Amino acid sequence: MNPAYIGKRVLRGEIVSDGVWPPLVDEETYWACVRLLEDPSRLTTKPARAVYLLSYVAHCDVCGDHLQGSRTTPWRGIQKVYTCASRRCVTVMMDALDELAERVVIAWLSKPDVFDSLSGGQDDESVIHARAEAQRLRAELEDYRKAASTGDIKAVDWIRISRGLESQIAAQEKVASEASIPPVLRGRIGPEAVETWAALTDDLAVKRDIIRTIADIRVKPSPSGGLSLDPQLVTWRWKLGPQHVDG
Repeated sequence: MNPAYIGKRVLRGEIVSDGVWPPLVDEETYWACVRLLEDPSRLTTKPARAVYLLSYVAHCDVCGDHLQGSRTTPWRGIQKVYTCASRRCVTVMMDALDELAERVVIAWLSKPDVFDSLSGGQDDESVIHARAEAQRLRAELEDYRKAASTGDIKAVDWIRISRGLESQIAAQEKVASEASIPPVLRGRIGPEAVETWAALTDDLAVKRDIIRTIADIRVKPSPSGGLSLDPQLVTWRWKLGPQHVDG
């Protein structure tokens, strides 16, 4: 992949001149090899997938390093734990921290003020257009309502038209409300949060993405040195929306 093999000088990733050394291969062969090596279809392995919900998502509150998922083999049998990746400052039972995290995250996603804060929308082009289109459709709906009240259109036509326009208005309002919401949270906050989280079931990648997007989770070590989880030792900082004290 290095143009030096065809006798070229490179500066900041760009070929700038011929070198003073003879090329090792001809340019046709070199560029054919570059095209082959850069071909995305050559990828034969998939990136490793995370297998633990909070591994490299939650942090140690002592040193700030990530917690990583691992297995211990105490005399009672194999146990899954999260432990500080560098200094082993914190070790806590995995299932307990996962259960707490899911419960707190779902509760936060369900809060009405979180929905109101995130769906307020910024006045970018997409929001302005969606709001304007919704307003135009409302005006059109009002015109049809007046026509129906004076008998200029039949009742059956009014029902059909109004349903269609109301559906379009709702769609535009949804566009406006979700324009400033991170994509991974769209359709997953407010009244829909519990149901949509449950629908993820084993979709660990999406759950991790949601948690990583909204929360900074930090775990303190247990004063007793045990592995059991005290929720009071877990602190939360919400990266989006209003700040709530949870734990």
